[in-house]
Amino acid sequence: MKDMVAVLGGKYSPISVEVLPEAHRLKVPLISVWGSAAASPTTLPPFLHFRVSLKDDWGVEAMMRRMANTYKASQVCAFLPNTSWGRSADAVIKSKATRYKLNFGVVRWYNWGDTTFAEDYRRCLDNQGQP
Repeated sequence: MKDMVAVLGGKYSPISVEVLPEAHRLKVPLISVWGSAAASPTTLPPFLHFRVSLKDDWGVEAMMRRMANTYKASQVCAFLPNTSWGRSADAVIKSKATRYKLNFGVVRWYNWGDTTFAEDYRRCLDNQGQP
């Protein structure tokens, strides 16, 4: 590993959080290009981990603003992964939906490996949602 310059993390925060101790053990920077978990410890010296993305709440709110302003949506649906990111997104939705006059009639939680969203998508459309 003497030639390793850095570890470039993936887009899923839980993976970055799990890789972080190993990056510190190897004394190489962990650069997360997407992950935005607030759980990334900042107490591991030296500070060898960096996030080059945006926080979940900023991204989710930007999508909500776009739904309301660009698409003039009012009835919307969310398909959220059953992960810390999904829970974070759900918290933003619950706290900011009224600001953008958005009604999330269907919020579908899914697990990695789920094979279909067809029934939930139909529920969204039946609810006059703009997915």
